[in-house]
Amino acid sequence: MARNLLQELIETFPQADPASEFHGEEINGCEAVNFISEFIPDVREHLDSEGNRESEALAVLKACWKFIENVTDEYPERTDKFFDLRERVRNVLSDRRHEPPTVAVILEGGLVQCIVSDRPNDIQSMNLMVLDYDTEGADEEELLQVPQKDGSISTATGRYVGFDYAEIGLAAVMDQLDARGW
Repeated sequence: MARNLLQELIETFPQADPASEFHGEEINGCEAVNFISEFIPDVREHLDSEGNRESEALAVLKACWKFIENVTDEYPERTDKFFDLRERVRNVLSDRRHEPPTVAVILEGGLVQCIVSDRPNDIQSMNLMVLDYDTEGADEEELLQVPQKDGSISTATGRYVGFDYAEIGLAAVMDQLDARGW
């Protein structure tokens, strides 16, 4: 949701976007106020929603909110603040486009406990299953028939899983793996 809000902000005010052909053109104050009035409820919903984690995108949204709440037409540095904020929004969107989300499958005792990501909302919707060919102790109704490449059928247990927000340091783990060349 944060990405969509930031994208909407950039698309609505191309005059503040250094990458836009309209950069530097005057921003109509009435249009800006009307947009912000419609934008505020979505920002407030995002800020108040459960599960939000502090990130650069969220920090930029908070800065947008602060601008909306506190900067009046009479504020002498209003335009500069707006352009600075616009640049921050653009940087967040640019960073997100180039780095894919990090995903980790968490195992304990050989069993998948959960699948986590640093940006679960940026992962395209998919059907994700965990299949376990170790069926010892499984009840008959839990067993699935899994067709294999060679035409045979194997038995497994399985379940659908989704992505949870990672509450562990995935970046630190990636750095260690990269340092080891794995």
